[in-house]
Amino acid sequence: MREKDDKFILYRIYHFQDPIAFEELYRRYSPKILRYLVFKLPTQADAEDTLSEVFAKAWDYTRTTKVDKVGGLLTTIAKRLIANYYVSRSRKPLHSTDTEFFEESLVSDSGKEARMIQVSAEMTIIKKCITELPSKEYREVIVKRFLEKESISDIADHLGKTSNNTRVIVHRAIKKLQELIQEKNNGQYD
Repeated sequence: MREKDDKFILYRIYHFQDPIAFEELYRRYSPKILRYLVFKLPTQADAEDTLSEVFAKAWDYTRTTKVDKVGGLLTTIAKRLIANYYVSRSRKPLHSTDTEFFEESLVSDSGKEARMIQVSAEMTIIKKCITELPSKEYREVIVKRFLEKESISDIADHLGKTSNNTRVIVHRAIKKLQELIQEKNNGQYD
C-alpha cells in the first residue's frame, strides 16, 4: 500500500510540482534517513544539515525526473552526500580556532558535555565494531534492524531468506557485535 501511495505522491510532484506531496514524503522518510545519517556522520548537527540537503536535492530531482522508488533515491543521495562530506573534510586542515574551541569546552565542562563526549566515544566504538563484523550480512542486518528500524520480515525479503533464518542471523550478528564491543572495552581499560 505504501508503494502505491509513494507512486501517487511522486506523480503529484512530477506533474504538478506539489510541495504538499513532497512534505508527505519528507514526513515518511526523514526519520529513517536521519537515523542512517546519524550513524554515518560524526555529529547530530552534521546529520541534520545533510538531511536537509538530501531532501533539497530530492525535490529538484523528482520535479524533473520520473522516480519509481523514492526510498532508493533518498538513500543514494544520502550516500553521495556522506562521501562528499568526508572528501571535503579530509582536505580541510584543522584550524587553531577549532582546537581552542575544543579546549575551552573541556575547561567549561558542566557534566553534560562530558556525558555527550562519553556517548560519542561509545557510539564511535559501536560503529567501528559494526564495520569489523565478520560478514557483510551481519553488518547489513544490524544496520537494517537497529538503525533503519526494519522488521524481521522486511529484512528477510531484502536478504531473500525466511523470517526464521533472518532471526537467527540477527541473533548471531548481535552476539558477535557484543563480543567485539566487549573486546574493545576490555582493551580500552587495560
